[in-house]
Amino acid sequence: MKKLFVVFVGFSLIFVVALAGTQERSVSKITLPDSPQEENIVDVQLSQRIALFEARKRFGEITLRKPIVGYSLNGSIRAYIFPFKLGSGTFPSDEEILERIDNAKQMVQQAKANLAKVRHIALTEKKNEIRVETKGNRSYVVKTPEWEYAEQNLTDIEHKCWGTGVYGTVIVSARMDLAPIVGGSNGLPYYYTYRKISEDKAKESLSTSFVSLNKYYFGSDMDQIFEFQSPTGEKLWIVMFPLRVVKHGELKTEKLQVTEEEKKWIEQKWNKIIKEVQNEK
Repeated sequence: MKKLFVVFVGFSLIFVVALAGTQERSVSKITLPDSPQEENIVDVQLSQRIALFEARKRFGEITLRKPIVGYSLNGSIRAYIFPFKLGSGTFPSDEEILERIDNAKQMVQQAKANLAKVRHIALTEKKNEIRVETKGNRSYVVKTPEWEYAEQNLTDIEHKCWGTGVYGTVIVSARMDLAPIVGGSNGLPYYYTYRKISEDKAKESLSTSFVSLNKYYFGSDMDQIFEFQSPTGEKLWIVMFPLRVVKHGELKTEKLQVTEEEKKWIEQKWNKIIKEVQNEK
């Protein structure tokens, strides 16, 4: 599974997640507008510079893709999702990436079955060759070379499913009254890794062989929604966590609120990252 490399503050589509460390207490809160005010709209060029800065800081040379736009449920832009490829070159097309992920996912079950078979043989037919070593209070089986190979093969295929070690993601807020870096990972965003399974679920639910991706909603790293549309214009939402079908327009978002303390923290984060980007050589 892909690993997050940075998560600061995420405001969910369904509820507000307060800043880490903030205690529950009765405090005055500022209600943010559904859509950001003009002075709080983040220019896409600035978001791209921030994404490049954050990605290069962790991974060195990278190739950035144009942003995937993540919307709030009210239709305003919430975040810019920047996938990138490690190293130089050209970022592959969406079709290429989706095909590679699908191929890898089809190989996972076979790799799991092969690992189970190799492990079973090692523990039964070759049990006399198995060594058990002890370190401290713990004992463990020394795996056979075949066992280790099958295990590594499964890990490599699972990494391909997530793009681990080849791709990465930085998610930048599209509004300056929320924290600048929403999240990121050392693999592909869910926009790719959950695309096919969500699309298949939409086709099944809409009883059609074709759907188009109409919009992508983003609230936080674990709060994302695909909006698909059938050829006849019928729309539905596929919520990713847990994966389920939701009637279009059924979910509602609460008003975003921050305390004075959180507002100052957010302003400081924006000031800091803009300064860092401007000073980058």
